[in-house]
Amino acid sequence: MTATLNVFGVAGGGLGFAGRRMETIARVAFVPVALILMFDYATAFLVVSVPRGALLTSAELPAGATLNDVNQAAASIVNFGALVLLGLQEKPAMWGTEVAPRVVGLAAGSALLTLAVAASFMAPLIRLAGLGERPAPGLLRAPFGASQARYVLAHFVSLLPLAAVLAPSLVAVNFIGRAIDAAMSKGYALFPNPDSLHTIELVSPEAALTARGEFWLVSYGYLAYLAAIGAFVLFLVAMGHFGAGNRPNIGSPRPMQRAVFLAGATLFIVAVFTVFSLGGLAGEASQGQISFRAFAVGLIILVAYASLRFAPYPGVVACSGSMRPTGLFELSRGWNLFRLAGVFFVVWLVIIGVQIFVEGLILPSLSAGLNSLLTASDSLSRISNGGERPEWVTPVFVWAWAGVLIVYKFVWLFFTYGVSAGVLGRLYRESAEAS
Repeated sequence: MTATLNVFGVAGGGLGFAGRRMETIARVAFVPVALILMFDYATAFLVVSVPRGALLTSAELPAGATLNDVNQAAASIVNFGALVLLGLQEKPAMWGTEVAPRVVGLAAGSALLTLAVAASFMAPLIRLAGLGERPAPGLLRAPFGASQARYVLAHFVSLLPLAAVLAPSLVAVNFIGRAIDAAMSKGYALFPNPDSLHTIELVSPEAALTARGEFWLVSYGYLAYLAAIGAFVLFLVAMGHFGAGNRPNIGSPRPMQRAVFLAGATLFIVAVFTVFSLGGLAGEASQGQISFRAFAVGLIILVAYASLRFAPYPGVVACSGSMRPTGLFELSRGWNLFRLAGVFFVVWLVIIGVQIFVEGLILPSLSAGLNSLLTASDSLSRISNGGERPEWVTPVFVWAWAGVLIVYKFVWLFFTYGVSAGVLGRLYRESAEAS
């Protein structure tokens, strides 16, 4: 039986689960979410401390700096460190030889710890959404058993297809980059008079390679080969995905028509997204830039494909109690792949909309209200104290606003984790019906 995903049904089921089960989600996730927030803040301070060579404390923060500022600084450092390790960013002297591995290692360790703690409540919540199994009673709980271990392991299994896509791509990019650097860093000499070896002219690598008819290789040729190979792999994946074995209801298979259509679709999609990625440079981009962007577009599409195919796997594992991918690939079979992408897009759109509404309207309104109360309380206190301002007024309202932000942070995490659990549980039910 082939499942046909209902985009709005699955997305609405996940969002509805978070709304209907908020009390249960808060009860099950309260302690783990508090631990996750503490891990996040501690990791941010540690990451920021690594490049400066000394531990950063909250007392050293500039006036007006918040924990959110520290988190943003840490995120930029982690991203830069990852690029340095991949060889995609030049390493400045201040980073030395150990800073990037330490920064990325801290981030990876924090992510693993966060995943393990999140598993303590995500596994039972997914089972609640997928099987109707109520979590164990109690508030101060963060259990970790076989179900949680399978949930964590499922995330690592989900990364294997990504590694299969990214590893050879990065090796190829590194190999070609080294070949281009080697060709452009050599010293070249020309002999203007072929009858005399004493007439030597030192020229630039570009001039020498151009004279030999080989400059096109290092300027765009190698990258064009890379882009062509990437597009061919993308075509093969599309052929396999839309093959007769993966679409049992298509009637008589027509492999030649499918191949022609998918070849044209692959070239069209890669070309369109390449031009789109170039943006304002489209009219000025070199052939090398165009070739590399085409390769990057193909790589991104392959990564998105692998991610979508395995995205429901943690939910399937949490509910089935087994690592077998029962019904997993039915969820993204054929055109269901795009329906599954639609589910995640609709959920993302709603979450972003709610966040914009709350942070753009509700929180500013609460802030304005507290400021009005602060002004009124300050005026009344001055009248009651002969014009002197009491010391307690401002701290009370500062702590009140901090409390509002803390409550919002917890509720928002409860909601987003609840939506994720609801969607994964609903997808498990779809996979069980399809298997």
